[in-house]
Amino acid sequence: MTQELAGQILSELERYCDQNDLDGMQPAQLKLMAMDAVKNNGLPTEAVAARIPRTYTDHALPLSMIINSALARTGTAESAASSSSSAGSAPPQSSNKPSTATRQEHSIPVALPDASEDRQFFPTHGSALPKFVSSDRTVRHEAREELSLEMMDSGFLLRWDALSAPHVIYRVTRSEGRVDFPEYSSYTAITTDASLVDVTLPDWPRLHYQVWAHGSNSTEEAPLTQPVLLAESSVVVPPQDVSIAPDQGRVVGTWRDIGVRHGRVQVYRKPLHGAPGLPTDPQFRVNSGSDNVAGFVDSDVESGKQYIYSVGVELLNDGVGEISPFIERVVEVPHKIEPVRDLEVQERRDERGGIVLDILWTPPGAGRVDIYVTNDQPEAGIDTQAYPASTLQEFKLGERLNYPVTDRVGDKVRIRDIPWYEGWSRVHFTALTSLGDRIHPSRTVTKVATQVAITEAKLHQRVRHQVVTLTWPTNTEKDGGEYTFEKVQVFRYPLGIDAEAAIQGQHLASISADHYNREGGLVVVLGSQPCNVALVPVSMQQGQQVQGRPYVLTYPGLKVVHYQIKGAKSMVAFGKTRKLSLKLRSPQHLGTLPPLVLVHNPERLPLDALDGQRVQVGVKDDAEAVAMPSIRASEVGEGWTETTWEATVPATGYVRLMADIGLDELNQFAVIDPAVVQLRLG
Repeated sequence: MTQELAGQILSELERYCDQNDLDGMQPAQLKLMAMDAVKNNGLPTEAVAARIPRTYTDHALPLSMIINSALARTGTAESAASSSSSAGSAPPQSSNKPSTATRQEHSIPVALPDASEDRQFFPTHGSALPKFVSSDRTVRHEAREELSLEMMDSGFLLRWDALSAPHVIYRVTRSEGRVDFPEYSSYTAITTDASLVDVTLPDWPRLHYQVWAHGSNSTEEAPLTQPVLLAESSVVVPPQDVSIAPDQGRVVGTWRDIGVRHGRVQVYRKPLHGAPGLPTDPQFRVNSGSDNVAGFVDSDVESGKQYIYSVGVELLNDGVGEISPFIERVVEVPHKIEPVRDLEVQERRDERGGIVLDILWTPPGAGRVDIYVTNDQPEAGIDTQAYPASTLQEFKLGERLNYPVTDRVGDKVRIRDIPWYEGWSRVHFTALTSLGDRIHPSRTVTKVATQVAITEAKLHQRVRHQVVTLTWPTNTEKDGGEYTFEKVQVFRYPLGIDAEAAIQGQHLASISADHYNREGGLVVVLGSQPCNVALVPVSMQQGQQVQGRPYVLTYPGLKVVHYQIKGAKSMVAFGKTRKLSLKLRSPQHLGTLPPLVLVHNPERLPLDALDGQRVQVGVKDDAEAVAMPSIRASEVGEGWTETTWEATVPATGYVRLMADIGLDELNQFAVIDPAVVQLRLG
């Protein structure tokens, strides 16, 4: 019987530890505690506290209650026969006692205040429960004090001042609202201590606790005395079954849906270190725009940092909020694996004239970085995500570079003096970040061994296209032989991108040596926006197509403006002048334009802004407008401008609109003339 009882107690202790995540409680500790409880006929709270780790001392009281409750149930079973035969001697029950169909009576047994070594406990069920006299309905009760409520991981700890009497039994009731008598409550716990832990919280938004005291000269007489309302208090129930944990760089919190129409859950996040203030100060609140009735997702966290999260239910009544105690959880956001984003390979010559390479990069926030090198192109696009470490060989990164980090350059680290790999025409470097069982490759940086002989190249601007001219490349091999590149490929790519990375993509155009010699240049269409243009020589070496080193040109872009001119009939003044109107448009949206001047030449089309007489221009139908020597327009788009400019010019000759800017800027701005018939006057 002793072993069986100890096993029952052990099972209940293990269940409690699992429900409350007490991973530090060793099975051997729990087994010894169960055996000691059977041997000593119970364990008081202080004895349990002495047998468990210090971090779990808050759980000593509920663990003691579990042990003593199990012992009490066993005692009740053994006395069931005698109890049934003497049931008639129980104290009489009042016939007007309210229905108990929705009321539960629970004993949370605590040792009676007896000076002897023997412990007595109230049972939890059956006829051995104390039979309390019905409350006098003619007496209205007011609590003598406010009940102390303290939130614990397992429930609420209730404390109150003890009633001054030789023997006292306390009936602790719990209801959704205040009740006038203990019989009206939906839950009752019975104890002789002036404290109790309620670990059976219902799905109610608010709890109202009352402590009713039965005091007398003996334990047997105590239930027969009229109860006194000793203390009471209300509390909003906090979120239940709270789980807050990191998830892929975010923090996700879940709990049982609070199920309250006029309620929400407040969520606070405070850094565990280095942030002054209380965890629930307003500056730490997150997800305030959501009711968070069943949880939250917090994306604004930093990897590697620890936070303390506080969550509490807020009930709203006529716009007034009432908040529950806060549940707190400490969360550490794991480091997120990041790739090296700025891998750079610099080429130089050492003191003996040989080519050496220096590798630089900024280390990511966490993890280890290794550099891999190969003469074959690794898989494309592998830098976009992290992978399991077991997939490393699939990426064809080559061999790990065994050179150590030499020094630092600002925030970057550097490996110096890596000699060129003999016999390799190209070398591909990839940085690999490793963190736990995950890896994240960087983009691959490629260096080319061939010595390109493109000594000069130019980009010539035309209105609707551009023309590339260059000195056709040649290459000298190490053995003194010479060969000519068969073609040149043209790559267009955004400013700020590494040319070696850009030329791994699709080229814009290509021209052979014969075609170039016949045409004298290569026509390309680069558009209106600035960009870089890489010219890459391509040759056949040992049966393989090999790219040379790119030659980079910068294209500044081209802004284009069209204009139209409409002329009226000659004015009355002897037909010597004519009034013209002008409008503007552009194929792309343009903000502020450079000054535009209208030039008149009596004999021919003006060739530039100085080839003729500049005409004063004003805004049409604007009485306050003053004629100016130039047009200054803004917000020109695909449609003709709503603004119309007017100018009075001689009745004959030619006019033309031109940009009044320097020669350098003229390469980036074009004014497209309308048909000549609009420009010829008379």
